[in-house]
Amino acid sequence: MLQSKKLWLLRHGEPEGGDGRIRGQSDDPLTEKGWQQLEAVVQNLVVDCVYTSPLQRCRAFAEQYAQVQQLPWLVEPRLIEMGMGSWEGLAKKTVLAGTVDLWRYAQSPQSQLPSDAEPFSQIEARVGSWLQEFRQCDAERVLVVAHAGIIRFILAALLDMPIESALRIKLPFAACLSLTVQWDESRMLGQLHWSA
Repeated sequence: MLQSKKLWLLRHGEPEGGDGRIRGQSDDPLTEKGWQQLEAVVQNLVVDCVYTSPLQRCRAFAEQYAQVQQLPWLVEPRLIEMGMGSWEGLAKKTVLAGTVDLWRYAQSPQSQLPSDAEPFSQIEARVGSWLQEFRQCDAERVLVVAHAGIIRFILAALLDMPIESALRIKLPFAACLSLTVQWDESRMLGQLHWSA
């Protein structure tokens, strides 16, 4: 029997340091603008529960939102951003001016990351594990507050899309994607909705 849930994937708002740095699992807080971006996006959202990355640029907002809305919320370690290894904290311009070949990155992103970055297979495994658990939660409408990288891995899994393609999706701060997730005993698929 086919079952379904509504899923919103919300990228955190602007963190301290803006958009010029590679953060990975660095734990920067939101700026005032970042808070405002997120508050504007969720203004008319109706959900039953909230999952969040443990990093404060996601967690602080998710906790406040859930408490104000009187919703259950869960800090989910599997939703932490992808580890970028020795690139964490570096300016994007510095990395792009170095050894990264953008065309090769588009075809084989893992091969262009530093050797100490989190392997894609590990990220796919933790996202897949969380998605299996997500199916079991009682809530019908779920908000996930997470990061651009991890949201792309969730999209790749639910839309049956190669990660190389999903990583090319531009997700600005406070981007919010809506999906209907359906599954049976053997498969899980998502349908992405665009708002007008």
